[in-house]
Amino acid sequence: MPALDEFESIAREIRSIEEKRSSFGEKAREIAEGNGFLESGPLFKKVKERGFSGRIGAVDGGVLASEFHAFDLVLVRAAGVVFDYENGKLRGYEFFPERFPDYGRKIKQCLESYELNWFKDIERLKAEVICCRKMIEEKKPRMLLMDGSVVPQRADQPAQDSQLYADYNGLIYEYNLLFEEAKRSETILAGVIKDCRSKSWISLAEKSGLKEAEEVLGRSNDTTILYYAMKRGERTSCFKYASEAREHPILKDFGEKAREISCFYLKAVEFDRPTRVEFVGGSEVVEEVAEAALDLSRHNKSYAYPAVLIEADLRATMNPRSLKFFSGKCSQKSASGPEGFP
Repeated sequence: MPALDEFESIAREIRSIEEKRSSFGEKAREIAEGNGFLESGPLFKKVKERGFSGRIGAVDGGVLASEFHAFDLVLVRAAGVVFDYENGKLRGYEFFPERFPDYGRKIKQCLESYELNWFKDIERLKAEVICCRKMIEEKKPRMLLMDGSVVPQRADQPAQDSQLYADYNGLIYEYNLLFEEAKRSETILAGVIKDCRSKSWISLAEKSGLKEAEEVLGRSNDTTILYYAMKRGERTSCFKYASEAREHPILKDFGEKAREISCFYLKAVEFDRPTRVEFVGGSEVVEEVAEAALDLSRHNKSYAYPAVLIEADLRATMNPRSLKFFSGKCSQKSASGPEGFP
């Protein structure tokens, strides 16, 4: 067990870096104009607090996986919910496609051990994206929120020589169908990221003249700085997901659609970190997205997350015992090996 003086040393280090982050955040508020942002004026903008009215949907997904000697089994579930609001009051709700959707079951044979995470992520995202598209087609929400980013992450992209790369291309195809349906239905597509570790805002702040020792910047991400810089009910100026979409390892797969993805950070409550909000569109819809996200996220002063996404998460949660049930069924039906699996 570490000695007490080691704990004290760690505590001093934490206090020191937090004090520097706080100071850095205060300096950020002094910048009158940002370079590289999509909006003019100060870096932080007050969001109007008025009750949201309209139909808003949300989708989340769950995944379970198990490795066997000759194949890998993945169970996925995507669940959606639609809330109807009037002046900030919930007037009705629907589950989509049902209260607790059935699991999807996928197998792959002879994957490398490191490929299992790719397999899990691709199947979960595909289920979520298809659910989003069908919800827009059938329920026509004004806005649809996804849990996490509106595009896959770098960790979701398999190596090109992996057997999963074709599955990844299929995932990109489904994303493009979703974007097209959202545009056709005039639905605003947005993603809410709770624990973001991006440094994109810090990079833009530096270009705007905000300088600090590498000790602070190298050990910080956007939200650790913005927690101190932002006040409750504020958002940052919006900015592009990537400055060079054609060179981004993920966005280059989306062609011109990638240019339409924008971001901002929102501090909905006083005692929680800002959330990153990504959306398909630009400054013309940022206020509408920010007002909806704030109104749905501000009801717990220490936890900021849209209520509609919390409900979707509850519907997507999977029971780990289901994995044992399905693997047992596979074992019973298999004729190879003394226990069903070779």
